[in-house]
Amino acid sequence: MKIIYIVILTLSLVFPLDKTIDISASAMNFNEYLKMVQMENIINAKTPGYKELVISPIYDESSKQIIIKGKTKFTIGPFINTSKPLDLIIEDQGFFMVADEEGSIYFTRDGRFEMNRNMELTTVSGKFKVLSMEKNPIEIPELTDIKVDSKGIIYSTGGGEIARLGIVKIRDQKKLESVNQVFFYLLPEDNDELIEEEEITIKQGYFEGSNVDYMQLLVKMADTTKYTANTQLIQARLKMIDTMIDLAKQN
Repeated sequence: MKIIYIVILTLSLVFPLDKTIDISASAMNFNEYLKMVQMENIINAKTPGYKELVISPIYDESSKQIIIKGKTKFTIGPFINTSKPLDLIIEDQGFFMVADEEGSIYFTRDGRFEMNRNMELTTVSGKFKVLSMEKNPIEIPELTDIKVDSKGIIYSTGGGEIARLGIVKIRDQKKLESVNQVFFYLLPEDNDELIEEEEITIKQGYFEGSNVDYMQLLVKMADTTKYTANTQLIQARLKMIDTMIDLAKQN
């Protein structure tokens, strides 16, 4: 009976306080989520304007759990030459302003533009209208071969100015909320982060590719060391509990 008492006392006092299994399980959950995010990044390695999502684990003392924090990597992607007059890149930091049908404003680095049936400049999907610096949709006159200078000013065939592209910088890019890692928006309380950018350089006939390093991510995905270590730790801890329970039963 004395041995049983000692075993029960050990189980009741030690293991409820032992967060090893919980922490290891949280780490395993994080690693599974990490693989999922990495796969999503790899899938979008060829998506124009896509910005890599990076996540990191933070141990929360109060909950004794691992909290997942995500952030977007806003490094500039490669510039791809298409020679199309409506393909544009921002060579510096900054975003094109676009708006949906409700007038909500979004920000993107994907400068592949088209004209809709109303001769308005839109994103390649047609879902968003490209905005001017005055935050108005840009209308292109019919039968016009457009020219865009390095400052983002759009000219018609005859040299007349049509509009200036709405290009802005975000003071704190961490405030940007993602729609799909290509289009982003600011919450109403963060609109003061918007800076109308004067010193920008636009280049016509190019679009910006994804900033995902495809090969580097493949190497990271192949590394299962941390997941395996956490699995082994949980198995060892559970085996210890089973051993103590068996010992109690035998006595």
